[in-house]
Amino acid sequence: MLYHSQSEVRLAVTRFIEVAYNTDGEVTTRLLKSAGPVNIAVDQHGNASMSGNAGRLTFSASGALQELGMQLRIADVSLNLADDGMLEFTANFRFLRAASASTRGRIDIDKLITACSGLLCQAARALQGAGKARDRQLQEALQ
Repeated sequence: MLYHSQSEVRLAVTRFIEVAYNTDGEVTTRLLKSAGPVNIAVDQHGNASMSGNAGRLTFSASGALQELGMQLRIADVSLNLADDGMLEFTANFRFLRAASASTRGRIDIDKLITACSGLLCQAARALQGAGKARDRQLQEALQ
């Protein structure tokens, strides 16, 4: 797909956070709850890093990109914890074939962290159509 909507880009941001959390929930939580900006960078191979004052985490976002049908050149996401506890973000994506998309949004981080990620949910995702249900859960975390 050459063009991705802002909604798809926003969903990708939540997927990146979800993958980071599943890679190392302790570091991800510490980063997202800390004062100061947090940045997520993803390259064309799906290699991702999340960094901020509270540390750094590297992870693979290639599966999430593949599920979303994104052929990414690079993604840069800046995250800040707002006074009301919401996670505010600005995302800039550049795709292969020169397309790009930018968006801003807010995420209810508590809803995102508690989104379906346990063993029962992983089994449910294996069933046909479960991916769309997970996408809806992640969309609910977006404000």
